[in-house]
Amino acid sequence: MLSLNKIKPGANGDNAVIYELQPSLSVIKKDKAGNPAVATISCRLLKFDGTASTVTSVPEGFTLQYSTDGGTFQYYTLESPINTSGIAQKVAFRLYDERGQFVVKVDEETIYVVQDGSDGHDGQDGADGTSIIWKGEFASHPANPQNGWAYKNTTDKKSYVYQSGAWYQMTVDGTNGQNGTNGISIVWKGDSSTPPASPQVNWVYRDTDNGGVYIYNGTAWELMVVDGNDGTDGAKGSDGNSVYITYHDSETEPTAPTGNGTTGGWHTNATSSSRWMSQKVAASASSGAWGNPIQIAGKDGINGADGINGKDANMLVSSVSQIGKKLNGVYEPEIFTVYHKSANGTSVNANIVCWGSDDGINYSVIDNAVDASSISIDVASEMAKYYVIRTYTKRADQVSDFSEPFILSTSVNVVSDGEAGVAGSAYRKWDGFEIGKTYRNDDGVVDLSKLEPEKVRYIDVILIKNSALQAGADVYIAKKFGGNNYWVGTNENDPRNEVFVGNESPHWIRANSMAPVFTNLIIANAALIDFGTIGAFIYQGDYMFSQHGVDGDGKDSTDYQYFNNTTYPFKFNNTSVWSTTPPSSTVINVMPMDYKIYITDMLSIDEAWVASPVGTFTPSFRVKILNTNTNFTIGDDYQLIYVYYEEGSALTKTMVFTNTDETITLPANYSNGRSSGFLMRAFNTGSFDDILTIELVPNTFTPNFYINGKTGDVYGTRGVWTMRTPDVFKTVDMTSTTARIDLDVDIKKNINYNILIRSSTTDRSCRLPKATKDLVGMKLIIKLSTPDGTGAQTLAIYCNAPQYIHWRNRKNVLYARLTPDAFIELECLPILRDTYAWYIRNAGEFKTDSPTNQEAILYPVWI
Repeated sequence: MLSLNKIKPGANGDNAVIYELQPSLSVIKKDKAGNPAVATISCRLLKFDGTASTVTSVPEGFTLQYSTDGGTFQYYTLESPINTSGIAQKVAFRLYDERGQFVVKVDEETIYVVQDGSDGHDGQDGADGTSIIWKGEFASHPANPQNGWAYKNTTDKKSYVYQSGAWYQMTVDGTNGQNGTNGISIVWKGDSSTPPASPQVNWVYRDTDNGGVYIYNGTAWELMVVDGNDGTDGAKGSDGNSVYITYHDSETEPTAPTGNGTTGGWHTNATSSSRWMSQKVAASASSGAWGNPIQIAGKDGINGADGINGKDANMLVSSVSQIGKKLNGVYEPEIFTVYHKSANGTSVNANIVCWGSDDGINYSVIDNAVDASSISIDVASEMAKYYVIRTYTKRADQVSDFSEPFILSTSVNVVSDGEAGVAGSAYRKWDGFEIGKTYRNDDGVVDLSKLEPEKVRYIDVILIKNSALQAGADVYIAKKFGGNNYWVGTNENDPRNEVFVGNESPHWIRANSMAPVFTNLIIANAALIDFGTIGAFIYQGDYMFSQHGVDGDGKDSTDYQYFNNTTYPFKFNNTSVWSTTPPSSTVINVMPMDYKIYITDMLSIDEAWVASPVGTFTPSFRVKILNTNTNFTIGDDYQLIYVYYEEGSALTKTMVFTNTDETITLPANYSNGRSSGFLMRAFNTGSFDDILTIELVPNTFTPNFYINGKTGDVYGTRGVWTMRTPDVFKTVDMTSTTARIDLDVDIKKNINYNILIRSSTTDRSCRLPKATKDLVGMKLIIKLSTPDGTGAQTLAIYCNAPQYIHWRNRKNVLYARLTPDAFIELECLPILRDTYAWYIRNAGEFKTDSPTNQEAILYPVWI
């Protein structure tokens, strides 16, 4: 049954009367200091009886009251102001109908106070960003981009910057107006005397009975606007004046026009011959006075003298902006080329000199190219840190002083990887609170000895189930306590048992309850994303990796939170988790050290507890038993047993260790204070010294596939890899041909060769085409294939003398020998003036048989 108290019954034939309170504010806003945005709040009364109107006084038989902060209600005079500075929580207005037998509440409106929160703590400084390197204007994205490259796209008039494998828009030509705030998305349903059936949220219609426009809020129709009354017609205005324009074609200034402006050479049609104009503002073309003639076009000027011919603009274009040097000393790339080109991109010969320096101050000549259009530098051979490439008017081989005048200059620097620093604070999530677990807040900790062994600063966050919440859990963040950045969970510091003042207790900060968020875009100054998930892949830090992988035992696992985040379940020397004090020091000596237990002595034929859990429950964990004394053998001289209880059972279960140096997963132990843990038994008399070590194995996760976005390294640990599909290779069957073939190339496209050898007795060879200027940039991929069962033939790849293949910093490779299924990738590049060579691009996949040989011979690494 629906009861609508806002309706006052009307007489028969009259419209129903509806009264509605309308406060002047929907919310009282205050800043963080408690100052209100608006000084007062008031309330008026609306009346609806076919039309909407504002009531100036409370109707007879009705009572209007107000209350602040839940206090006693008082009588209220319509539209009288109430100071908002004295309202701490809320203000409420009520309208009662007291005309009948019972007092009926007609309407009540409550306005709440919303106050800005206090400023949060300053966040930690972010890592240095990547410098922007402006590359100029192009019709499309430049090839082989690097992080920080930026350019303007002349096609779509936008500027882009390259970062982490993608181009991002920075600017666009022109200025756009600021976007307005999002409006309410409504659905107009038209005019009707009755509300539309089966309404949905934000449906809107106009009621033809009372002229009101209503919107459906999900539960009821609310009034949006009411038709206004038509205003009275204004007085008829007098006719205004018009602007009249006339034109003249005379080369000299004519006399001012008269009349309607069409005499004395004046005409009202603008033509290409028009040189003068006159205008007036009048009631008609024939009335009023014309203005003085205005010259709108002059005579053609005399041609100026020819200017001096300018010179064509040339430029130096480098194949890279910088060289990367890894910690292992490998350069990426190992070779770079600088081209001398005209403004339209064609190659232009010049005298080019490359200078090298280790300090950026003192430079010496690295190489030169006389009358050449490019120069290539082998960084792995030169090993300078700073390179400057310049062009000169004099011959390149005659330039010896870095300060000599030059024409053009560009630079390429070597950027070395830095040593890995200590990571910033990482939020670590735990499901539920556990007695005996160590909780940490390492934020701001400088002393590395106070961190866990992996030297990661953790801030622990726990989720405790709460079915009353949408997300199903309460969220608590661990605090520092007693001056320490970590402490052990007990029954007393369980967040469900501690007293909170606001959102803080002695050990915890109560965070906002979690809730799912569904949105197309999230923009925030800082966001904690505990492993972002897209499809079957996880994004964390520098890595993208699969959700599926294996744990430390090689078993299928989806515990991807342990990837690149080695985690130990506890420490053996944490006395709130383990007790490692034996009952009699004359029997056994035990020394716990974080993640290891050293059993140093077993003095007699006896048994003793090595380590026992302190809490009621110990989760499953993994250990490795290390035999540290070869004079004693497990199973023969001593025995190590893990004693545990299954859930709900009163009987002990045991696991006997039979081997050492292997990882074993121990089951969960529901001990509930009963004797359990590691038990040691000695079978022989005498003293056992340095018997063994129990080592705790951390939780690990290895994805099936992962990529390091920073280094570009790609790893595949499981599954089938398919690369360089066969359809992109040109197959050459050398089974029945001569022992050698000459490879040809097409300058319009790269060619990939699949060399097939069916014979099991004869190796083959192929000769590369001569490296020339026309082939610069050409790439070749050659693969050797042999059918199953035909033996391991090889294919020798070589150049005709005096040319050699270039590999890393070696310029004297006689030939590279391929084994079955191996690849070689080659590219033609310039090295000196009018000198070119084939470079091995996948250099890391080959090794030389003898580094000291005058002529190197290469073999694939994977043989």
